[in-house]
Amino acid sequence: MCGKEVDASYRFCPICGATQPSTPISTPLTSPPSGQTQLVASAQKHTELWYLVPLLFNIVGGIVGYLAIKRDDKSMANRLLIIGIVMFGLGLSIAFVVLFMVGSLMPHSQSVQATTLAPALEVFAELA
Repeated sequence: MCGKEVDASYRFCPICGATQPSTPISTPLTSPPSGQTQLVASAQKHTELWYLVPLLFNIVGGIVGYLAIKRDDKSMANRLLIIGIVMFGLGLSIAFVVLFMVGSLMPHSQSVQATTLAPALEVFAELA
C-alpha cells in the first residue's frame, strides 16, 4: 500500500493498485425514490402502441417489433411478428385482386392479343 487514504467501497487503491482490506459495507435497506421505481417499471412494460408498427409497415414492422421486444416480452414479440406476416399477406392478396380486376376490365386486351397472334397463326397454318 502506498499510504494514501482510499474510500472504503474501493477494492483496489486507485494510486498504486494494491488490494484493499475487505470490510463489510453496511447499507441501509431503503426503497429507491419513487421516480426511479417508475422508470424501472416502465422500461419493462411495453405499450400496445407497438402493435401499430406491423400494422403500418407490414412484415418489416413485424420484424423490427419482434427484435425490439423479444427480450422483455416474448409473447408480445411473437404476436407482432405474426401480425406483420398477416398484414403482408393481406396486402399482397389485395394487390393481386386489384391487378386482376383492372386487367379484366380492359376491353382492348383481347383485341390486342388477337391482332398480335394473327400473323403467327397464318404462318403456322401455311406450314401445316
